[in-house]
Amino acid sequence: MATIPDQDQAFWNLFKNSPLFTKWPNVHFQIFSLVAPAPLTTDRVVFRPGDRPNYLYLIVSGAVTQTIRREDKIWFQQRLTPGQFFGQQGLFASEYQARAVAEPGTILYHMSAANLRIAMEYNPDLHEALLHEKRAGRLRRIPLLRTLGDNEVRWLAQVI
Repeated sequence: MATIPDQDQAFWNLFKNSPLFTKWPNVHFQIFSLVAPAPLTTDRVVFRPGDRPNYLYLIVSGAVTQTIRREDKIWFQQRLTPGQFFGQQGLFASEYQARAVAEPGTILYHMSAANLRIAMEYNPDLHEALLHEKRAGRLRRIPLLRTLGDNEVRWLAQVI
């Protein structure tokens, strides 16, 4: 019987109950054909604003910081840790809006947009878990937030 590498086992332990996979029948038999370790460049930048989105990223160890700058100032910053995923907003907006940088020693896996689409077919609630549109809709009703654009409200909805 083949053994699962420690890194793959760590991935599965973190994400087997994730909305990405919970309603996908027998996903455990094919999981490592759906996701793969994501190589990181020496500068550890996962993506930059304007990059073409190809993947949803899943954090196995370490951390990733996403930053959005407006008028050369940090407008939004979020630190993500193991068991979290990121990059979904870029997949639905056709380009990444944030800069994502992994801390040294971080292990990421990635899932293609095509495989994410399949996951959404198995779990209709996954769209909401990824983008928090209902929460964003409630935030838009707050007078203080009405001056923000849709994308900005979506970023806030992700962390609230």
